[in-house]
Amino acid sequence: MNIILTKDHKVFYYKGQFNAPDNKEGKPATQLTETTFSSEGLHKILLEMNSYAHDEIAKLEVQARNKQIPDSTFKRKAMDAKGDRRSLTALIKTDDKATYKDVVDVVDELNVCMVGKYVIIDMSGPEYALLTEKIK
Repeated sequence: MNIILTKDHKVFYYKGQFNAPDNKEGKPATQLTETTFSSEGLHKILLEMNSYAHDEIAKLEVQARNKQIPDSTFKRKAMDAKGDRRSLTALIKTDDKATYKDVVDVVDELNVCMVGKYVIIDMSGPEYALLTEKIK
């Protein structure tokens, strides 16, 4: 998942690899979807996209609560679930108008939604062009 932040606390995202409108493979061009920082926005999307890790950790929490596994095993297996290839990987990208607070808020939301793989990287030129067109 690619999360793009810009001015006025706007949050956009798209799933998968970026496809330019004129890509040689003939794949559909990437479309940005706008969301919010609300519980029905980014939070809900992250939970849905990271359902594997969330469900696995919920099962582990029950086992830990019932003393079926020790805390150390719970922590190790929870980290394994977050790092599993079926778990969500998030790429956070910003333009020069995004706020530091919004980046921190996204990282906090990723942690709340048990996303264990995320990185803050630069936006590509075509992504920036798409974002600029979207926020006009």
